[in-house]
Amino acid sequence: MAFLLPTERCALDPFDVPAAPAAATPPVRLRDGWEEYERAAEDAAAAAAGSDCAKRAADERESSSDGAAIPKRLRTLPPGTLAAPKAPAEQGDLGSAADGIAALKPQLTAPHASDEALERACESGLRLLVDSCCVSPHHASRALLLLDLASLPEAAVLALSRAFGDAGCAGHAAAAFIRRGLLPRFQALGGRPATRGLLAAATGPLLSSHAGALLEALVLPLTLTTDAAAGPQAEALTRIAKQLPPPTLARLEALALKPPLSTEVLAALLCRADASADVMGSSLKFGNFVFTLVRSYLPLLGPHAAVARKVAASLTTFMGRNTLKLLDKI
Repeated sequence: MAFLLPTERCALDPFDVPAAPAAATPPVRLRDGWEEYERAAEDAAAAAAGSDCAKRAADERESSSDGAAIPKRLRTLPPGTLAAPKAPAEQGDLGSAADGIAALKPQLTAPHASDEALERACESGLRLLVDSCCVSPHHASRALLLLDLASLPEAAVLALSRAFGDAGCAGHAAAAFIRRGLLPRFQALGGRPATRGLLAAATGPLLSSHAGALLEALVLPLTLTTDAAAGPQAEALTRIAKQLPPPTLARLEALALKPPLSTEVLAALLCRADASADVMGSSLKFGNFVFTLVRSYLPLLGPHAAVARKVAASLTTFMGRNTLKLLDKI
């Protein structure tokens, strides 16, 4: 049986590892480089010692281009899978998605042959926008600010409403779009009726998939403003409310039909109704609004009974007579 002298070399597959050389003798550099030689020596020492700490050190020796340690079991993942964690201050940033969202605006404003053509041309950008908004409410706010929704044409708003109306879209993302993209347009109607495109944006996929978000971000804010007391906004609200699913409609009845109102707000509603009575007196919907207002807040109408009676007398439908009967109880 042959013994190897300390100065002889012992072959270890796949590397030749020399016995411990004298301190003055430099170690032999292998053909594959000094780094591989050191790795082989350390791995052999770790295996012999059976040390978990040594194994973890060997696992973490390889690192990505940015210096983040990558264990051996994860080295086969695609590049970029193990990105370094972001600092807390950077977690609200949109990152590379910001450029794609900014590039979506000219696509939305460019002329297209049809609404379908617009959606096809912007499909990838719309998906990027929705995905970014779904990350968190803060991401949704930042992403929608990049688009400047108020400056977009109605066809673009309709395309956005269909994208956010997807069933996979987060509720907070849909609500953010409704508050920023639809609510200001309804509030700006004034005496003009809502266009078909604007109503379609509010009653399409958004209503089917996110009725709750539509209720809280559009219907209730419009209901509780004086501009929605009569006229085109009341017409638009009625059309939207008719399509709400029964559970959401029940919430609307509980929250909106009798909200807490101060006498000042009640007086403002009656004054606006009085200003609209000459034009809307023959409208059954307007009459129903006046009747509901009087019935719900009859105890508070004492100081405003004269204005309420004037409005009721201007109603030419049967709701006028019913409203006057209620007012006789004051």
